[in-house]
Amino acid sequence: MRLHLQKQETASEALPFDDCESSNVLVSVLLQHHIFAILESCARLYLYESLL
Repeated sequence: MRLHLQKQETASEALPFDDCESSNVLVSVLLQHHIFAILESCARLYLYESLL
């Protein structure tokens, strides 16, 4: 949870800069969050199947 909050802070800090640069930072932060969500769901699925 702390990692997610840090990512949001870095994205909001980048906002006052150039629009293109800030949008690139936002996109990369969103992609990283999406990748972590996918990894988390895969890990949960693996744990669930191993318990069965």
